[in-house]
Amino acid sequence: MDVKTLARLAGVNPQSVVEHKALQGAHLLRIDLRNEPELSSSLAAKATRLPDGDIFTTEFTLDGASQPFVAESMEKYRNNDFHGEDDLPRWGWRLRAQIPAPNARFGAEIERISLWMIDEHSGSEHQLGIPIDSLQRPWMSYSLGYRQGNYLNVAQAVASAGSLELHHEPDGENSMRLSGTFSGVRFEMPNCHEHLPQAPDRPFTVLLPVGFYELKGSV
Repeated sequence: MDVKTLARLAGVNPQSVVEHKALQGAHLLRIDLRNEPELSSSLAAKATRLPDGDIFTTEFTLDGASQPFVAESMEKYRNNDFHGEDDLPRWGWRLRAQIPAPNARFGAEIERISLWMIDEHSGSEHQLGIPIDSLQRPWMSYSLGYRQGNYLNVAQAVASAGSLELHHEPDGENSMRLSGTFSGVRFEMPNCHEHLPQAPDRPFTVLLPVGFYELKGSV
């Protein structure tokens, strides 16, 4: 996957990614926060609960041991960053369930489960183990972000297995009801310590046995 696509999936401008390294099943991104005011604001925010009416819940295991994943904030971005084969933009959503420090695992500044999808994905179940080819299926990732001055160093593992079913429907003139269920979602994070000293000095596996979200999005 090229850097431009990775940046858009991560919700940042491609020019903000000043370094990129591909590892087995994961990517390391060095993001210049000076070009990303929204991301900088997100890191500085101190929200401890989701907005009223929003739900994101999942079972979470780390190397087979059950642990809580309690999202403290939820980002919901409407976007049309990607184009179809007809070269027309496709509207979709970028969703991020976030745990900031000090509750993020492995001493990270921020821990995220991210989802990206276009509206055409709604109403179907998608297999996340199938290689991404154009816009044919949604995308999920698990990431740890470590701040270093004006930069955020991100270790991001892309889902290698699991399923995701979406139902995104209009809910009034300027809003949508966003709901989805996922199961068996697996992220294999390699040992990134050599390239990112703040990251854990070992590989690890995150599994989301079952989870769902129910959100309200503004369009």
